[in-house]
Amino acid sequence: MNARTVDALVGRPVDTARGIFAAWKRSAMHTVVLAVLAVSVLSLPGCSDSDNDKGYSQAKPDELLRTAALMVRNGEPGKITTLIYADSREMRAVLNRLGKLLDSMQKLATTVAAKFPEEVAKIRASVEAAAGDEANQQAMRDLASRGVAAPPTGGPAASPEDRRRQQEAFEENFQFIFADPFGWLDKNAARLTAESIDDETSAVLLDGKPLPVPVTMKLDKGKWYLVLPLNIPGVDRYLPETINEWRIVASLMRTLENAMIDLEKDVASGKVTRMEGLAERAGELVYPTAGMVVIMYVKEMDVRTRRERAMRDFRPRLKSYLEARHSGADPEDFKTMSDLLTRSAQEGLDKLVRLRVADREANPVPKFAELSDDQFATLVEGWLAANDAPLSLASTPTRSDLQAAVKKFGSSQLVPVARSK
Repeated sequence: MNARTVDALVGRPVDTARGIFAAWKRSAMHTVVLAVLAVSVLSLPGCSDSDNDKGYSQAKPDELLRTAALMVRNGEPGKITTLIYADSREMRAVLNRLGKLLDSMQKLATTVAAKFPEEVAKIRASVEAAAGDEANQQAMRDLASRGVAAPPTGGPAASPEDRRRQQEAFEENFQFIFADPFGWLDKNAARLTAESIDDETSAVLLDGKPLPVPVTMKLDKGKWYLVLPLNIPGVDRYLPETINEWRIVASLMRTLENAMIDLEKDVASGKVTRMEGLAERAGELVYPTAGMVVIMYVKEMDVRTRRERAMRDFRPRLKSYLEARHSGADPEDFKTMSDLLTRSAQEGLDKLVRLRVADREANPVPKFAELSDDQFATLVEGWLAANDAPLSLASTPTRSDLQAAVKKFGSSQLVPVARSK
């Protein structure tokens, strides 16, 4: 990857891999990834029968917190992601991939501790001191209330001094991760408690107080799950919406996982002989590929902006269509239908927007307000069929038909989650 390639992607000069990382650090995507990882070390289907034999339980909020700590103590951090609530199959697939990453982080940390015990001890001590620092906690509270800025769309490349500081911060953060990725949860699990908000929601407390970035738990089908704090202002605008966007996030997880696997081999073989060298090696492995993945996601936001323009015209037409043709549906079914058709439009218009980039005249966006109800239904049915969820709107679909369509939606397009070799 060269400067010309990167400049073509982001519309501004970025002359090194460090510059790519700097763009990521300034973007909301950086905060999204860190939020997911942060809650994962506090915290797919729920626990299996074999897991229950180990004392893993999601029956109550406090038991959920104990289970997260127990998974770490049992050397199974990858299972922590099974405790996180996913509101879509795509999110579940990404959490699956995150679980693989956490397992790789644990294996690397074990090898690092055996090879560099004195350095690891010092880093762990500094991590504990930083965790209790009020300034750090206030910064997290500020993030939760103020949010993050949008990714930059232009401007000069980072200066050499800026890149040096960013590189140092990157290496320092990675040393913390390598030294003890899950140690805080193991040592401080007893300080975490749950406080009921209502029958289906609880808050996670630390020493009886809310976390700097509030984390909640929710009851779903008889089990409690952690809810990622992805409603931080600014972050919520950049969460994945389409299958393609989820694929990109999964690719980032896979890239990080592969880096952890390679780093563990380097430490075990003696190729890396000190913690600083490990962090430098991490930069070499992560910068180019992860930087490109993140830039791809930032570019996706341009596609989303164009797609949202079309969605603003689609939503009122959907509302009028549903009220005219399916107003007699059960309220729950009506909402399910509305959500499903909205999702089909996001995917259909996403593809259309991409085609318009190649040939604007050949791929016009439908003028939804001018479509008859039958024309509108035919268009939406086509989008559903293209996403593996054929559904007839000639009459109001039954609940079972709607549930089947929701379950099938995008089934052939899901992110592959097999472990990398």
